[in-house]
Amino acid sequence: MRAIGTMSGTSMDGVDVALIETDGVAHVDRGTADSLSLPYSPAERKVLFDAVAVALDINSPDCLSHPTVMEATQISTQRHAEVLITLLDGLDSPAEVVGYHGQTILHRPDPESPPQAFTLQVGDPQVLADATGLPVVYDFRSADVGVGGQGAPLAPLYHQALLTGRTELPALILNLGGIANITVVRDDGPTHLMAADIGPANVYLDDEMMRRKHVPFDEGGRLAAAGSPDEAVIDTFFDQPFYLSASAGPASLDRYGLVAPDVAHLSNEDAMATLAELTVRSVGRAVGTLDDEPRSVFVAGGGARNPHLMARLVEILPCPVEPLEALGASAAMLEAEAFAYLAVRHIKKLPITYPNTTGVPEPLLGGRLVRPKGY
Repeated sequence: MRAIGTMSGTSMDGVDVALIETDGVAHVDRGTADSLSLPYSPAERKVLFDAVAVALDINSPDCLSHPTVMEATQISTQRHAEVLITLLDGLDSPAEVVGYHGQTILHRPDPESPPQAFTLQVGDPQVLADATGLPVVYDFRSADVGVGGQGAPLAPLYHQALLTGRTELPALILNLGGIANITVVRDDGPTHLMAADIGPANVYLDDEMMRRKHVPFDEGGRLAAAGSPDEAVIDTFFDQPFYLSASAGPASLDRYGLVAPDVAHLSNEDAMATLAELTVRSVGRAVGTLDDEPRSVFVAGGGARNPHLMARLVEILPCPVEPLEALGASAAMLEAEAFAYLAVRHIKKLPITYPNTTGVPEPLLGGRLVRPKGY
């Protein structure tokens, strides 16, 4: 099937969409790698962050009816529709389905009490189905969270499809988006995957650049490379329950799952160096818990374009570290492509999460399907 996936991550910098052809199992053809990105404007980004603040304050699905959250829903939906239509208009052959993640505003899994757990992604899939004329698969996380899973990460099956047959296993995909997550691929069987969110990636870095410089990120990692990490801040950050109890295995985070580090007293250079080091050491800790050392690490997400982060990862990890492009894949579009892949799995009634990827009790179908009116 020719499927388009969408992603708008926890950094809330914009919307990515990408087209792949896949059977939802082992076959992935990225073809001409049709993809597009559309940034949120500063004003739109502010509304999205305001919606997150509302969601944190209300801390329940009831927040979806709040005016600010409804405005965020409209903004995100409009931007997704705009970029999807632009991509579709430029295709030589039609797509068949859209995998729509939506914009996360709060993620609260609770394996001890699933009835109280929830995950909130804003956006209107019916609007997108009507705008594109295509079936839209959405709400990929709720079923998993509802039975005690973490609801994240969701991309491991796609990671496995990308790695198998292209590199020596075991190998690891490290996704450095807003939150960092890893997938360990040991062979071509989904029951042997291991995946987890492991800590911050770009979320604190980007937030601090916006706060200090009013720009979305540290271009080229230049400020971080010029500074020195503050070890006291780093020690305090890692003295949190998530890190003290973490082991290799399913875990999930959103941007507020950890207490953000206090770097207000540091210079621009030292602040960015410190925040970058939190990402690097989170990765080092996670890889250090694995039973089998990976033969290679392939890096995706915005962090793959940060030379300082990449250089530090090369220094601390025990195996070669390369951007995902080394496999002929796209570091920037990995998550959008993953939701295209998961949409096809939903259509074919194949599980999208497993006990070893999200902690769900058994392999689970996920997502919901909406069709255009009159389809």
